[in-house]
Amino acid sequence: MEEVRLSQFGFDELSLLDGERVEISLDLAEGSPESPDPDVLLLTDRRLMHLNGNPKNRKASMASVQDILITEMLTEKEGIAAFIWAGLSFFVGLMLWQVVDHPLGSAAAGIVLGLMGGYLIFDRVTSHGKNMLVFKAGVGDMKVEVRNEDAKSKLDSLIHRLFELKDERDSGRYRDPSRFALR
Repeated sequence: MEEVRLSQFGFDELSLLDGERVEISLDLAEGSPESPDPDVLLLTDRRLMHLNGNPKNRKASMASVQDILITEMLTEKEGIAAFIWAGLSFFVGLMLWQVVDHPLGSAAAGIVLGLMGGYLIFDRVTSHGKNMLVFKAGVGDMKVEVRNEDAKSKLDSLIHRLFELKDERDSGRYRDPSRFALR
């Protein structure tokens, strides 16, 4: 188990519950968890937490381990926006070629915008997409993007541990140390 404080990610107003301990923490973004823009997934013995954002716009999502029913790992492709911008650049390039009254400038403007459109299409077609992890809990979803290669290799152990904790609680093998009554 890891010694983790939520304040190290810039969430000073959040804390773990009494007796709650962090099982696994994953840095989802490239960089260190102490960076100004953290993107961290924490699995505790009771909750799954996603903490991300910059100092002005922070977001914390939490779900009880018991409430998580389904986990999905998927690759999400980008939309059609790149194709729309590429088409627009081809159109504007053609218009500049026809409107600009300069023998070299009109061709150069059209070629530059055409190359930009070609680059947008090439980049979109060769893109691998975003690696996403979705946790479905009741009526809500917790959707996180995994950009860090180290975190991708640890996702399997996080998911296995999540369902082990869920199974322990369901089977009654889990004993919450904070609810132990002395006699």
